[in-house]
Parts: sequence; structure tokens; C-alpha cells
Amino acid sequence: SGFPRAPSSFPSKTSMRLLAALAGAAVAENSTTCHRSFSRLPAPTLRVAPKLRDHETMADSHRDWMPETVGAPTGEFPAVFGFQGIGDPASAGREVQELLEMELTRAGAVLIRGLPVHSPADFSAFMTATNMTLNEYIGGVTSRPEAAPMVTPASTEPGTVSMEPHTDDPHWTVPPTKLAFYCRQPPPVGGQALLADGRKVLRLLRERNPEVLDELERRGGVRYEHFYPDETVHDATVITSWQTSFAPDCTLATGCDKKAEAERLLTAGGFGFEWTKDGLKKWEVRPAVMKHPQTGEDCWMNQIAAMHCSVFDNHPEFPAFHRAPADRGPCEMQGVMPYHTAFGDGTSFSPEVLRAVRQAQWEAAVSFEYEAGDVMVLDNYLAQHGRWSFEGSREFFLVMVGGML
Repeated sequence: SGFPRAPSSFPSKTSMRLLAALAGAAVAENSTTCHRSFSRLPAPTLRVAPKLRDHETMADSHRDWMPETVGAPTGEFPAVFGFQGIGDPASAGREVQELLEMELTRAGAVLIRGLPVHSPADFSAFMTATNMTLNEYIGGVTSRPEAAPMVTPASTEPGTVSMEPHTDDPHWTVPPTKLAFYCRQPPPVGGQALLADGRKVLRLLRERNPEVLDELERRGGVRYEHFYPDETVHDATVITSWQTSFAPDCTLATGCDKKAEAERLLTAGGFGFEWTKDGLKKWEVRPAVMKHPQTGEDCWMNQIAAMHCSVFDNHPEFPAFHRAPADRGPCEMQGVMPYHTAFGDGTSFSPEVLRAVRQAQWEAAVSFEYEAGDVMVLDNYLAQHGRWSFEGSREFFLVMVGGML
């Protein structure tokens, strides 16, 4: 009785399982196809290990606990891939997007060789095509002119300047999530890559110096202090002015008030600031350990050592602050010194805290030779970067991803 049953238009459970298996295989095949544009390469090489002990321009390098040298990578930090595809920078950028999604969080740093990137304009097109949220360099301690849309020199300091491992802009309201570097031309002498595995740094501190992490938490994290001079009274020893850092696009012609624009940015970011007769003082307090925005893991995310006043003991651009090795004890921010760090409550870092931090970071560090055309992408929460001093010319560029001042 009743109406006759029409043939079912829905697949059986067996058919659904088969369809799901086929779909999964298609996804896996698509992923493999994407990866086919890239081949895994061996760890990058290092001709001569850079000398760290008694390095002329690296902070605390005279200490007997400093390693003699920094060696080459032996594992997958960074992970290295060669591009085997064809096409322009934009098509390569679209292909690399999935590679980074699969590899960057796992490795912390990905080095890609053989890309069709030959200029800052190519690098801009490549990074734009990845669909990552690119950000402008603003509010930093150096002045960086734009070389192409969203592309700046990685740094503008002379080749004599070295930089110990650090993450970028941990004092921002939301720090950059990734950094992409493009080496158009490595220097003929020195200037090797310098990376530190942030996961290893935090692991070493937890194993050897848990009291440092406890004190950082108890004292409210890290206080970052900055001084930016007024460009009308610019002192040659100061890296950049407040006008350049916080109001670079303001001009009288556009009717923009530079001071008002700077205050707008600083207030929106929740920074403390004070105007002086010589310029702008700015400060903020941030955690030393932050949660990764994707994985939720704890990350060593700060510039405790790289922005501490001890870097000026032998900084080649600040001879007025130099101290002989025997006199290099505790220090404070003074005069036109552009930056300094302390505990969140303002208490100075002890020599023991700085030693623990620097020892862990240098133990987790590796170096290798850049090749022309290299593109290196770092997870800013998982990998620290620095630089060795160099001789001759180099062309090295940066794109920042994510974050908010």
C-alpha cells in the first residue's frame, strides 16, 4: 500500500566512506602537488664559523662564559627548500603560501632558494601574492626607507654594527607574526646569517635558570624604554628621530601635525610617553614569554638583551657610551641613548639575569652563508635573528607580516 518508493538519490554508507577516502586522497595529492614545486635541501653551509668571544661589537663578548664561535645548522633549523617551479614572483608567492602553512610553525624558520626574485620590487610582488597581512615598519629604533611597496632595508646601520639574536618589536601592542628577509647580494666578508631557535632558548632557561623566568613573571615582564630625538636638534649618535619613527608621512603640505600624529599612534598603542626639550621618551611593559597566536605554546618573545644598555659598551655608533671591559658592570639609560630594558616594575636586570639570557640565546644560535636570491621566512615568535658585522656592500631587505603598533 502507499506510494511506490522512488530510487534513493543519497549514497549508501559504503559509498560515502569511499567518497570520503577519495576526497582525502585528492587533498593529499593536491598538497603533494604543491610541494612538488619545492625540494628539501641539506642544511646551509658555513665556510668559517664566526668568532663570538671578544668580538669587537657584540655585547658581553669579553665574558669567559661566551662561546668561542657560532657553528652551522645541523638539524632542521632552518628548514631549507629549493624552488623547482617556473613563473614570475607572484605565482611563486602563491605556491609558497601553502609550503609556509605546512612548515613554518613546525620549523620556526624556512629558507627558500632558487625563487624568481631578483629585486626589491620582485620581493614585494612575491610577498603580496602570499596573501599574508603585510605591515609597515613604524616606530622602530632605526630609519628604514621603503625600497618597494612594504619592503625596506633589513637595517641601515653601517657594516661595523653587529646585533645579537632578538625577536622584532615585542613591545608592539600585537607583535609581528612573521618576518621575511630577501638577500639580493651578500657581503664579500662577514655578514653571515644569525638565527637562534626560540623553543630551545626557553627550554634551556626552564632547565637551568627557572628563577629568571619566575622573576620576570613576578616583576611584570619587561619594560622597554626608548628615546627619539627631535629632528631639529638631531644628535648624530641617535639612530632615528621621533618624526621619522611616528610621523613619516606628515608634511605641512598635507596639513598634518607631526606631534599630533605621533601622540595618536602612541595613545592608540597604550604606550607611556613624555615630551622633552630634546625629543620624545616612550616606554611600555610587555611579557617576556608570550603565547603563540596559532599553537598557543609559550614563546620566548622579547629583546631583554638586544635592547639592554650593555650593548652600548662597544657599539661602534655610540662611542660616548663605551666602557672598558673591566668597567662593564650594571648600567642605566642616559643622555641620548636610544633604548634600554629593565624588569616590568623598573628594577634593573642583574648581571646574572643577563648572563642566563645571553648564554641560552647563544647556545641556541646557528650561522650560515647567505646566497644571492635567498628568501628566509621566520616565525617571529619561534625564531630570533641577528647579524654579524661585515665588510663591503650588501643588499638585504625585510617585509614584516602581521602585528599592530
